[in-house]
Amino acid sequence: MGTDLTSKISFIQKYSNIKRVVGYVNKMEKGYFAIASVMTLIDVVISFMALILSAQVLNMISDKKETSEIIKLVFIFLTVYLVLNVLSAYCQKHVETKRQAIVKKWNYMITNKMMDMDYSLAESPFVGELKGRIQKDLNWGAGINDILWQCSGMISDVLYIIGAVIINIPILYQIISRGNTLGIIMIVIVYIVSVLLVKLQIKKLEKYQHRFLDEPYEAEEQAKRYGLTWEMATEQLYEYKNGKDIRIYDGYELFDEYTYGRMERYTRHYTHQTGKMAATAESMGDGIKSFMYASGYVVVGVITFSSQIPVGSIVQYAGAMQNMFSGIVNLSWNFWELAISARKHLSTLELIELRDEMYKGKLPVEKRSDNEYEIEFEHVYFKYPGGKDYALKDLSLKIKIGEKMAVVGMNGSGKTTMIKLLCKLYEPTQGRILLNGVDIKKFDADEYRTLFSVVFQNFKLFSMELGENVAGSEQYDNEKVKECLEKAGFTIDEEKMNKGLNTCLYKNYDNDGVEISGGEAQKIAIARALYKDAPFILLDEPTASLDPLAENEIYAKFDSIVGTKTAIYISHRLSSCKFCNDIVVFHHGSIIQRGSHEELLEDVHGKYYEMWNAQAQYYQK
Repeated sequence: MGTDLTSKISFIQKYSNIKRVVGYVNKMEKGYFAIASVMTLIDVVISFMALILSAQVLNMISDKKETSEIIKLVFIFLTVYLVLNVLSAYCQKHVETKRQAIVKKWNYMITNKMMDMDYSLAESPFVGELKGRIQKDLNWGAGINDILWQCSGMISDVLYIIGAVIINIPILYQIISRGNTLGIIMIVIVYIVSVLLVKLQIKKLEKYQHRFLDEPYEAEEQAKRYGLTWEMATEQLYEYKNGKDIRIYDGYELFDEYTYGRMERYTRHYTHQTGKMAATAESMGDGIKSFMYASGYVVVGVITFSSQIPVGSIVQYAGAMQNMFSGIVNLSWNFWELAISARKHLSTLELIELRDEMYKGKLPVEKRSDNEYEIEFEHVYFKYPGGKDYALKDLSLKIKIGEKMAVVGMNGSGKTTMIKLLCKLYEPTQGRILLNGVDIKKFDADEYRTLFSVVFQNFKLFSMELGENVAGSEQYDNEKVKECLEKAGFTIDEEKMNKGLNTCLYKNYDNDGVEISGGEAQKIAIARALYKDAPFILLDEPTASLDPLAENEIYAKFDSIVGTKTAIYISHRLSSCKFCNDIVVFHHGSIIQRGSHEELLEDVHGKYYEMWNAQAQYYQK
């Protein structure tokens, strides 16, 4: 279900949307709305106390009461006022604490969902489009804070209306009991006019909302033709790692054109129109409030013209009447804003409520100290979500225990796809993958993945401490981390990394962070794979950016430290093949050759022979 804010929806649907979003908020921090309501009630009482006190003091002066009586009344009111303010401050502290907790939990809920959902779903075009909608929906708001503030506003409006009605009961009683037709007509007229004005204002606001939030920006659509949106351009401009290239190639001028130049040209007319609409809507709001204030005094004036009402009571009733009419106006306004905010959060709820597609196995993986694990692909077909062609076709392959296998082939031949299926990041479209004869679908996914240490082609290191990057945890064995780094060929430069394992990589979060080279990053990634100490080690083209000789050196070192573990080396280059007795050649998603290096070279018409002869020159010293 999308979040098309432009479509017309009924009051019931608006209420349903609000109830749905508020229900999520209430589950996160129970008691928030209760204590927020108590705090708002206290604030409303304080507000009305000032009005009542002013009225009573005027009446007592008019009645020529003793000064001591007036002082006594003021003292009582001030005492109650101070007590209520203390209670309000106490509630405010708890409301703010709970509000911050809700914001954190809401953001964590989104982050946790992205981390916890099936990888196949997280990588799907649908989720990519949904994340784009979420960013668009919340781009002009304060996130879940909008919901909290607007709910508080509605609670306040309702309480002001109730308080105003209670205070005005005596004057309303007089109007009815004395048959003051003119007073009744005045109240009805003011109420009807107020409702019509609010309805007209909301209609203007909805039109403004449609232009301001819902219509696709012409500028963004134009920018997309060039493959770059405003957000993407801005993000790249502020990414410090791009600084060198921006300066060398005068990239700032290019980004300035994307972020400001085109946007200014494409949005000048649009901005002018929305500005006029916003000014009109705000002016209407100010006009309605002025009408409310004036109406309160006019209505009370008409009533008092034919009734004996003390001067102080006139002030009290007029103020209460203003509060009542203003409360009605503000309630309509806040309900409209809350309905819009709730609809903007529906895309977030759509993400939260997405159900995983992969089968959730619960079978534990047998823990074997001898690492006697065997993997077999049985007639596996796989097609990516939304894809037209199969990435893998009828793949049947057995990976023997303790062997070193090289999987080679041109880019896009299905090598990495096989690894994703092997690691249970995706499920086969057809066929099965077996671990010791058991379909891997039946195993608990997290437990199953502990069997694999993988260095992906596009591996990522994090802007965290070196030791945490290797161990994947805040708590780690210092000596083991150092040993794995040493095995991977990474030497800690004490001058560059003066904090040792506590040195932060990169400068995203730490100004003292260290920038590392691509080669250093690859060695750290390999050390991370070694630290995990899993039965299967998979290298998925992690050295593709290196020259062939450097790649050969890394494979040689890695081969020496793998030992008896089962290892799979994936590459479109053939430097890893000399360390493997079993070589599998992929082409267009299928295995077209398998054998040793010598056996495959005997087939002079085969793909392996073609690739080897095209690359062999690079491995000659």
